Amino acid sequence: VGTSPISATGTTAITVSVDQSVLTVAAASNAETLRTYVKNSSGSTITKGQVVYVTGADGTNALIGLATASTEAGSSKTLGIAANTMTNNAFGYVIENGQISNVDTSAASAGDSVWLGNAPGSYTFANPPAKPSNSVYLGVVTKANPSTGEILVKVQNGYELNELHDVNAGSPADGEALIWQDSTSQWVNGSVSGGVGLDAVFLMMGA
Repeated sequence: VGTSPISATGTTAITVSVDQSVLTVAAASNAETLRTYVKNSSGSTITKGQVVYVTGADGTNALIGLATASTEAGSSKTLGIAANTMTNNAFGYVIENGQISNVDTSAASAGDSVWLGNAPGSYTFANPPAKPSNSVYLGVVTKANPSTGEILVKVQNGYELNELHDVNAGSPADGEALIWQDSTSQWVNGSVSGGVGLDAVFLMMGA
C-alpha cells in the first residue's frame, strides 16, 4: 500500500485510492484455432491432414476414426482435420475451426471450397462428391501448394431431409410423397390418394 498506482492517506481511518490511468491490461490475444484433444481408436495410423469423425468416447476423450462421405455414419459426425499424425491408440489434436498448414492442396486454387471425400480421411476441392454421397463442407483453401498448402477449416455438415426436426419420413417407399400431418405437426411420408397429382403435393409442401 502506498506504492503507485495505489496510494493511501490517514493514520487511523485510511483512504485508499487507485490511479486508473497508470493501470494497463494486456490485450487478450485472439483465438485463431479451435483444437480438440482426441484419441485415435481406428486401428491404424491417422496422418496429419486426414479428415476424422467421432466414433465414441473413453470417459475422458473423444475417440476418432477416418471420416468418409460414402456413408451416413462416417460423415454425420465429422469433427475436423487431424493436426498431427497419431498412431493407433495415441492421442493428438483435431482442428475443428481455424487454419491448418503444411498440407497438400496442389490440386486446388486459393479460394476453392473443401469437401469431405469418399475415400476414408480424404477431401476434395471445389465440389462435393456426387450424390448419394453425403455433402460435408470442411472449409476453404487459403494457399495452394503441394507441401505448404493451407486450409481454413470450418466444418458444416449438410442435413438429409429426414434429419430435419419437422420431418418424420420413416422408411420411404418408391412413389411416396411428403404430406403434412396436423396431429404431429410434421411432414410424413405416405401415398397420395384421391387422385391428387404430385404438383398438388409440392404446392402443399410449400404452403
